Amino acid sequence: MQIKKLRNEVSSAIAAGEVLERPASAIKELVENSVDSNASIIEVEIIQGGLESIRVRDNGIGIPAKDLNLALTRHATSKLFEISDLNSLKTLGFRGEALASIAAASRVNLSSRVRGDEGYFVEVLSGQILKQGSIGMSPGTSVSVEALFSTTPARLKYMKSSAVEAARIKQVVEGLALSNTSIGFSLKSDGKSILHTQGGSTLFNSFTTIYGSENASMMVQFESYSGLPYRANGIVSLPKYHRRDRKGIKVFVNGRVVNNRFLNVCVTEAYRGLLMEGRFPICVINLEVPSEELDVNVHPNKLEVRFLKESDAFISIQKPLRKLLLEQSSSNPSQLMPERLGGVTFTTPNLSFNFSVTPNQKNPTINEVIDQPLGNLKALGQIGSTYIVAEAPDGLIIVDQHAAHESIIFYELIGKWSSVDSASQPLLDPLIIETNQDQMETAINSKELLKSYGFDVEPFDETSVVLREIPKTLKLDRAAESLIALLSHPNINKSNEITDAEWGVAASIACHSAIRGGQSLTHFEMQQLLHALEFRSDPDHCPHGRPTTIKIDSKTLEKEFGRST
Repeated sequence: MQIKKLRNEVSSAIAAGEVLERPASAIKELVENSVDSNASIIEVEIIQGGLESIRVRDNGIGIPAKDLNLALTRHATSKLFEISDLNSLKTLGFRGEALASIAAASRVNLSSRVRGDEGYFVEVLSGQILKQGSIGMSPGTSVSVEALFSTTPARLKYMKSSAVEAARIKQVVEGLALSNTSIGFSLKSDGKSILHTQGGSTLFNSFTTIYGSENASMMVQFESYSGLPYRANGIVSLPKYHRRDRKGIKVFVNGRVVNNRFLNVCVTEAYRGLLMEGRFPICVINLEVPSEELDVNVHPNKLEVRFLKESDAFISIQKPLRKLLLEQSSSNPSQLMPERLGGVTFTTPNLSFNFSVTPNQKNPTINEVIDQPLGNLKALGQIGSTYIVAEAPDGLIIVDQHAAHESIIFYELIGKWSSVDSASQPLLDPLIIETNQDQMETAINSKELLKSYGFDVEPFDETSVVLREIPKTLKLDRAAESLIALLSHPNINKSNEITDAEWGVAASIACHSAIRGGQSLTHFEMQQLLHALEFRSDPDHCPHGRPTTIKIDSKTLEKEFGRST
C-alpha cells in the first residue's frame, strides 16, 4: 500500500476533530482565549445550540491587525515559544490549534481591536480567506462562527438536539465562570439570557448567581491549611446536602477546567462514611499546583492533566476537606447526634438491649426539645426481626435497627472524643487477646491513644495483650473483635492522620456494639430506639453509608390507596 502525505485540508479536518467534539468544545476554546486576553467581560451568544451560530465577544487586549491572519493558522500562538515554556504555563491556551480547527470546520469572522489602533477583521470559510479589512468596534475581540461542522458532515450527524447542545454549552460557561470569578460572563441562547455573572465577585456570589440562593445556603467555605504540598480552596456542601451523581463535583487546577477522575476521588474520599452509598457532594474547588509539577499537554482539548506527584494532590484536597467536614459535624448541632440531643445520651447496657435515654439537666429535657426531625414515633412492630415499622405524625417510618443504632453510637463516640470524654468500664476479668507482630507494635506505640478511645491495653507476652477496660458502649462479647480491628487500622499510629483513625475506630466500635439485624426486640426496646432517633437530624445513614430510615409520607399512602385526587 502506497504511503502519501495528507493534504492540508485533510490534516486540518483531522486536527479539528480532536479539538472540536461539539459546539460546547468550540465555545470552551474561544472563551479560554478571552480569559487569557485579560478580559473583564465575556459575552457568549448561540443559536440552535451553537450549530447555527456562535459568537464570543470580550473586552480584552485584542489581537494586532497584522496577526489576525496568522491567528487562524495551526500552531500559531502568543502564549509560548520554546519547549521549556510548557513547564511554566500561566495561560489556559497554548497549543495554537483552537481558532484554526474552528475555521477548518465552519465559516468564521474574526475581528479585533487593540486599544489605540483601529479594528480589523478576517472572514474565512473552511480555512480559506474570503475577505478582510478595517472595522469599527470597541477594544477587544469578537469571534463569530456559523454552520459549525458544515464542512465535516460525518461529525454533524452525531450532534444531539439543539436543546441538549445548549445545555452542554451552559455547563461549560458555568464552569468557566466559577473558575474565573473576576470576569463577568453572560450567555444568551436563541436571544434569551440564560446566564449572567458579575465580574470582580467572590466564588460564593458567582455560585449563588448560577445555582440560586437556596443551593448556595448549603455550602461552606473550604480552605486548606499550611504544611500541605499544594493550596486548595473553594466552597463545599455539608454531608446533609448531596445529589445522585458526580456532576456537582467541580475541581479546577490552577483555574483550569479539567475532567479528572482522580480529583473526583480526592473529594469523595473526604466524604467517605458521611454520605449514603450512591450519593455525592456538591463542591467547587481550585487546586493550585506549581506549573513544573503539572502536565497540561496531554490531549488537544486540554481537559486532561497529569500530576507529577498524585499523592501530593490527594492529601492537599482530601485531608483538609475531611478535617473541615468532621469539624463541622462536631460543632454544628444539626450534624452531630449527641449535640443534637442537647446532652441526651443513648447507651446499650452490656448484658441486654434495654435502651435508655438520659437527659442532661443543664440542657433542655426531652420534652423541651422543639426541633424533632422525625417527630414523635410510635413503634408498630418488626419485619424479619431487622426493620422496625413506626407511625410518624405524617406517615410511616421504616428503620433499619442495626444501621440506626450503629449511627447513634458512632456519633456519640465522636462527640465524646472531641470533648475529651472517653467513658470506659473496667473488666472484672481482664481479657487475654492474641495479636500478630504489627498489632502488638501498635498496642505498645499507641497506648495513650487507645486509652483515649476507652481501651486500656498492654502487652501480656510476646504474642498477646491484656485488655483491662473497654468503652462503655461496647459489649463484652465483642471487645476482642473490636480491639483487633482497631489495632489493625492503617492510620491508628499516625498522628497526622488522627481524624481518619478516629473515624475508623468509632465506626468499628459502633458496628460491633450495635444490635444486629435478625435480632428480635421487645416493644419497649423498639420504642426506646425510636425515641433516640426522634432527636437526631443528620446524617440519616450509618458510618458505612447505608440508610437508617425510609419515610413514606401520608400523601404517598393516600395516593397508593386511591384516596387522593
